[in-house]
Amino acid sequence: MSGSVTTYSDSTIQTGKYYRTDSEGKYFCFLTKHHLMSIRKSSKWLHTALWGVQALLSVTLVWAAYMKLFQTPEALSAMWPWTGQVPPLLVKCTGVIDLLAGLGLMLPGLLNIRPALTFFAAAGVVLLMVCAMVFHLSRGESPAFNMVFAALGAFVAWGRQEGAASLC
Repeated sequence: MSGSVTTYSDSTIQTGKYYRTDSEGKYFCFLTKHHLMSIRKSSKWLHTALWGVQALLSVTLVWAAYMKLFQTPEALSAMWPWTGQVPPLLVKCTGVIDLLAGLGLMLPGLLNIRPALTFFAAAGVVLLMVCAMVFHLSRGESPAFNMVFAALGAFVAWGRQEGAASLC
């Protein structure tokens, strides 16, 4: 009977989603209407929070990419001293990675073209921030900014993975 449809109180509900069968094949509800309403409310909150965090990360990453790709090395090193102490190619590469991550966090969902890519962009942000933490720690600098962004990226990755995204 798995996957069959049962009509109850003017709403159609799939077996295995909100109803289960016991050993005799009888249906019983394991989520009450109140629980379903709570899930809907929390999923709307989650959806809104995810979009907000995605926008924050995206704007920040695209801004950082612009700075790394188009600012003069002198202006950039005045803002971020490490950029004047590493090869310019490394700065440009991190700028391209920032740009791809920033666009990958927003465009798939906004354009509704392969929105699952958002998960991979968020996972990439986490990986990028972990690498940045290692880099900054090795230089005796604070990784606090990178830790916050890694946590935000992890939240987006969690929320946009298959299971959590189905709530939204």
